[in-house]
Amino acid sequence: MQHYDFKNKISIISRANAGDVSVDSLGVFEQAAAAKADFIETPVRETRSGGLMCSVASGRDVALDEALDWSKDRVPLVLEVVNGRPGAANRVLNAARRHNVQDHVVLAVHSVRQAREITHNDENVTILGMLAQPQDYPAFYKAGGHIARLWEGDLTPGNLRVAENGVGSQRRPVWAMAGFYPNDRIRKYGEADLRDLFSMMSKGVRGVIVNDAGLAREALRQRQAPQPACGSFAVD
Repeated sequence: MQHYDFKNKISIISRANAGDVSVDSLGVFEQAAAAKADFIETPVRETRSGGLMCSVASGRDVALDEALDWSKDRVPLVLEVVNGRPGAANRVLNAARRHNVQDHVVLAVHSVRQAREITHNDENVTILGMLAQPQDYPAFYKAGGHIARLWEGDLTPGNLRVAENGVGSQRRPVWAMAGFYPNDRIRKYGEADLRDLFSMMSKGVRGVIVNDAGLAREALRQRQAPQPACGSFAVD
């Protein structure tokens, strides 16, 4: 996704597996699009028969091919490769290629090896790291990765410095998963209120992964709204 500005804008990533359970599977994607999410994140799992399925709300699934077809000219998908076996990441990449959307997706991986595997296949694909330890991100970038994900509770200055792996314009973009503190599960994955969102955005993250994309969009709107100049008061 070379056309997308990952470094200078704050992206809103909606979690598909936290959508409204009252709608059908693709309805969850439609809701995220209506909330003006920049991306929709969904885990991709391999079935016993070898099919690739995206997990959505309440444990329901939608075929990856169907999700990729829906995403064309709509909202880009962040495809989390759940299967850690060799070749699994490239299976997801090849599915995106079949639909000619390899430049319209982000592949999310859990290991440096997976990042290297994807880059060896296609060095132009955007890769998000969902690594367990912040200190692994320098090796992830050397393997061809592009974006780091940190838990909300891990957004310390030290972890951000390691994950950004640079200064100024050389800093790598970091996305934050809302609602999880490694040593204390205060909220469910993706849950955040306005105060939480303001806090994450103020720390310099370039994306927030949330359940409620509409609320995140409102937080971003309020954050970017012009502030009254000092001494500017209404006069009767």
